[in-house]
Amino acid sequence: MTVILIYSNNLSPRLNYTVRYIFNDLIPTTFQVTNDPDLVTRFNGPIINYSDNNELPGLHIFPHGLLFSEKLVDFVPQIDNSGEIPLLFPVSTSGKSELTFDVFAAVFWMVSRYEEYFPKGKTDIHGRFRAEASFAFQHHFLQRPVVDLWAELLADAIATKWPQWEKPMRRFRYISTIDVDNAYAILHKSMLRKMTASFRSIMNPRKNRPISVRKEVLKGQKPDPYDTYAEMEKMHETYNVEAVFFFLLGDYGKFDKNLSYRNVNYRALIRDTSKKVPVGIHPSYKASGAHKMLETEVKRLSKIIGESPFRSRFHYLRLTFPQSYQWLIDTGIKEDYTLTYHSRAGFRAGTCTPFRFYDLSSENETNLKIFPTTVMEVSLKQYQEQTPKEAIETINRLMMEVKKVNGTFVSLFHNESLSDSGEWKGWKKVFKSMLKKAGELRDE
Repeated sequence: MTVILIYSNNLSPRLNYTVRYIFNDLIPTTFQVTNDPDLVTRFNGPIINYSDNNELPGLHIFPHGLLFSEKLVDFVPQIDNSGEIPLLFPVSTSGKSELTFDVFAAVFWMVSRYEEYFPKGKTDIHGRFRAEASFAFQHHFLQRPVVDLWAELLADAIATKWPQWEKPMRRFRYISTIDVDNAYAILHKSMLRKMTASFRSIMNPRKNRPISVRKEVLKGQKPDPYDTYAEMEKMHETYNVEAVFFFLLGDYGKFDKNLSYRNVNYRALIRDTSKKVPVGIHPSYKASGAHKMLETEVKRLSKIIGESPFRSRFHYLRLTFPQSYQWLIDTGIKEDYTLTYHSRAGFRAGTCTPFRFYDLSSENETNLKIFPTTVMEVSLKQYQEQTPKEAIETINRLMMEVKKVNGTFVSLFHNESLSDSGEWKGWKKVFKSMLKKAGELRDE
C-alpha cells in the first residue's frame, strides 16, 4: 500500500490531530508524519510539504500558522467564495502550491469549533451558541459538509500528482437517533400530574389534549399518543437502520418533564429498549450546568440497564465549549451526539464524519468521539416552520450532500413526533421517508 509522507518542521499537537483526522477518517489511508527534511528528499512516493520551504519536493501547502500557535485568540478567518466550494484560509496562488488554501488549518478551525470558545453575544436565552451567529451560516455554507469536500480536494490533488496512489473510498452510513424527553403523554404519570393535565384540558381544550382522549387512554381503549416505540422498532428493522435511543433521567423541572427515573414502567421501557438497540444518557437541562447532576444521571441509567452508558446527547442541545465535553469525559462518556444547532439543520462543525474532541483550553486531543447530527425534526418544524412535505425535501437534500462524500448522516427525532397527531400530524411520514431514502442510498 502506498504511504503518504507529511512533512512539517513543526509537529504541533494541533497539526498531529488534524493530520490523524484527515488521513484516518476523511481520507482513510496509510501515512507518516515527519519533521526530517532529509527523509523527504529520500522518500519515493506521495509527499505533502506543509511548510514555507519551497525547495522540498511534494504537494506544497503553505501553512497559515494557526496549527503552530498555542494561543486561543478570537479572530475571523479569511474566506474565498470565488469557486464552487468556499475555502477558508486562502493563500497566494504564487509559487508552486497546488492548493490555494491551507486545508489543514481550515479543517482544524471548523472541527475544533474554535469560534464557539468565544460565545459572547452569540448565545440564546438557554446559553446555546446560535446558528445565525456562526461563520458557516453567515457565509452560506452551513448546509454543506465543507470539511469533507476539502478533504476530497486534497485527495484529488494527491491522486493527480501521484497516479499510482489509489484514492480511498468510504461508505455512506446512517444513524437514526431518538430522544425520549417525555416517554408517555398520559400513561404512568403521578396523580398530581394527571389532575393538572385534566384541568388544563378542561380550561383550554384548543391547546391541550381533549379530556375524552385522556379517559380513553387511561381505560386502555386507545394507545398512549407518545407510545410509538414498537412502530419505530418495526421501521428501523424494515429498512435495516442503525438506531440509538437517549433517555432523560433528570429530576422534574421547568425544562425536564419526563417520568421519574424511579417509575417502574419507565425503567422497564429503558431496559427493554437497551436489549434491542444501543441507548445513551440524555443529560437534563439542569445537568448541562451542574457536573454532579450529570454524574448522578449517568449512574441512574447505569443501574437501570446494568452497565455504564458511553453515549450521550444533552437535552435542549445545551452545549458549552469546552466545559460540556470535559464533564462528559469525566463521567466516562465516549460518544456524544449533541453537536447540531437547535434552530437550523446542517453541519455545525462543517463535517458529516465523526471526530475526536480537541480541547483548545488544554491543547489536547481527547478520546471523546463527536457524532455530528445533521437534522432535527424540531428545527424544521418549529424554527424553520416547514411543512412535512418541505421537511422531506430538506432532509433529502442534506442526505444527498452526505452521500456525495460518503459520510455519516445522523438524524434526531423524538418519540412524540411520530404520534401523527396534534402538532405532529404528518411527521410520521417524514420519518418513514427518511429511513427509506437512507436505506436506498446505503445500498447503492
